[in-house]
Amino acid sequence: MIAGLEGDYYCAHNPIPVEVTNPSPFLFLQIRVGGIDLIESPPVFYPIGGIYKIDLSAWVRQFLTPFGEQHTYTDVATIYAQEYVKTMEVAFVDGSGEEEAATRKFVHCALNSYSLSTYDDDCCIKIWKCYPFSAPIGGWDDRVLVIPDEDPDLDICGCVDFDESCCKGVYLKWLNAKGYYSYWLFPNFATIAREGEEIFRTPRNVFDPNRTSNEDTVGFDTKETIEVRDKIPAPYWDQLKTLVGSPEVYMLSPLWEVGSDEAKPEDWIKIIQDNPKFERNTKNNCAEFTMEFNMPIVFTQKSI
Repeated sequence: MIAGLEGDYYCAHNPIPVEVTNPSPFLFLQIRVGGIDLIESPPVFYPIGGIYKIDLSAWVRQFLTPFGEQHTYTDVATIYAQEYVKTMEVAFVDGSGEEEAATRKFVHCALNSYSLSTYDDDCCIKIWKCYPFSAPIGGWDDRVLVIPDEDPDLDICGCVDFDESCCKGVYLKWLNAKGYYSYWLFPNFATIAREGEEIFRTPRNVFDPNRTSNEDTVGFDTKETIEVRDKIPAPYWDQLKTLVGSPEVYMLSPLWEVGSDEAKPEDWIKIIQDNPKFERNTKNNCAEFTMEFNMPIVFTQKSI
């Protein structure tokens, strides 16, 4: 008997404790997708007090779809399979080949609970006109992609706010704790800075006819950073908190024209957040989000 897999969806970045009651002196663990065994050398487990206690998270996590941007958004709403949800069969096999198995759906998410319910009716989502957007629909298996020029009227959440301003700004998307992408537009609160760090200097050749300096630099390493900040309304606090620790964050390229009818994977720039902070003042019940991130490498001329 398998206990601990009574739900439909499970967060692969949380512990997934499972207890198996079986008289066998040992059990093998096998994970399958579409009937194909994924573990080449199945691990062996032994009972504790007659019960097998196994955390599945590390085993299922390695077979989920790798992170990465791979979809094209258009101005026509498109439904596609959620890439960060995968149906897997978990089988516990004894020495004679007999097995107990359960088929469940595992998600690239990280929540306080072990299992994941269907879409939360109490959540709030903000959609910006002219910008690419996606969200789960019909539970967790399907998603919709769209660049809306009007309110898409999607039944995806208990609270959906459509911003018609179509203004420019820094537009981010990130994999949130529930395993799908969230979006936020930072309209007028961005600071762009470029910094250089010298590699080292060398003495100038004494035979060099130009003696205006006694030394030369071999060059500089430079980096360009962007800092974004915004006041966050209360309904979106939980959403923005997940940006602080997300492993997958993208910025829509500044070269992308706002209002275009297509956004390709190459229009998203992968970034890694630096010193992200979600700060809430409990006295006046307001919250501010600030984050700095590095732009892609800046190449410079060097003499080495």
